[in-house]
Amino acid sequence: MGRQRQRKVCWYDRKVREGEYDHVGYLSGYPARRISTLSGGLLGFGRIAKNVARYMNAFGAKVYTFEPFLPESVFEEHHVIRAKTKDEIFETCDIIILNIPLMESSFHIIDADAISKIKDGVIIINMGRGPLVDETALIDGLKSGKIRAAALDVFEKEPLPANSPLMEMRNVILTTHVAFQTEESYEELQRKAVECAIQGARGEMPAGTVNRDTRK
Repeated sequence: MGRQRQRKVCWYDRKVREGEYDHVGYLSGYPARRISTLSGGLLGFGRIAKNVARYMNAFGAKVYTFEPFLPESVFEEHHVIRAKTKDEIFETCDIIILNIPLMESSFHIIDADAISKIKDGVIIINMGRGPLVDETALIDGLKSGKIRAAALDVFEKEPLPANSPLMEMRNVILTTHVAFQTEESYEELQRKAVECAIQGARGEMPAGTVNRDTRK
């Protein structure tokens, strides 16, 4: 596991299609790193983030998370380091992954100020909601090299405008809000929606309720 690296699969796929065979990585724009040498920072530590932490731990990465609302035992159980502040994530981690809902407090959590604090060469992955990231600041960070690369499944405006500079950047992976998409996930989504509706009709608390103290 310690030999696993950032594989830059999308980059090499494009190069093969363009007729460039770069088997030693000189054309890739930035060096590959072993995941076991990196630290990952998770903003938010819900169900999805816990699974991300499990995968990162399997590859030997050191995992931090900023989540002020959970007891210490949760972080110990999942073998992650609890960051005291968001800035600790920004200043410490090589990869920053967003797994938080969009709220007033999380709007543009990655902005110019945050980017000024991050480590040089950071990778940013947004699997949450588009407006968590200030795309103008992100683009500036990518152009300057402060941000090594980004992977975005969501955008401030969806679909992503055709004239967005992100479209032309070779160190950015863009997907269409489909990070969750599998045949099984659609089946589970439909099943859980029906189950919750039935539970609500019976006067029961739906299984997916987050705030169980709220009853209407």
